[in-house]
Amino acid sequence: MKFYHPFIKQFHIKFDLTIWENEKLVWLNNFIIPEEYCRNRIGTVIMEEFCKWLDENKMNSKLLISNCYGTPEDILIKFYSRFNYNIEEKKTKNIYMIRNFTND
Repeated sequence: MKFYHPFIKQFHIKFDLTIWENEKLVWLNNFIIPEEYCRNRIGTVIMEEFCKWLDENKMNSKLLISNCYGTPEDILIKFYSRFNYNIEEKKTKNIYMIRNFTND
């Protein structure tokens, strides 16, 4: 089981996943779009397909919000919230978001 979208290769996007099949969980480790391709809906298209894949495979997804590549945390939270990711209860200073699959 693997997710792939042709934009990832075409636009040199870093999209790195760790799939924990037994736990039905997919960690979105990295999703980095080169600056010249930002704000062109490329990220939205990939996330729409990724979420569809998660739902088809009945997998939840988790990610860590980090501004280490320059995008402010509030922008990242707003972006991922559009795809039904929600902030987990804070137990550390880190911000984790989780998305549960849907049966729609």
